[in-house]
Amino acid sequence: MTGVTSGDARPRVALSTLLAQGTELVIEHDGHDYLLRLTSNGKLLLTK
Repeated sequence: MTGVTSGDARPRVALSTLLAQGTELVIEHDGHDYLLRLTSNGKLLLTK
């Protein structure tokens, strides 16, 4: 991961970096796929 931290030890990644190819991203976790989607209202939605 790349990014800048501002007094926080957690990695920070811009959403525009994650969604560079569109408005959806599949996240794989513990053998399951999750869909992270940017809605038309600018909200993030995570579904299984």
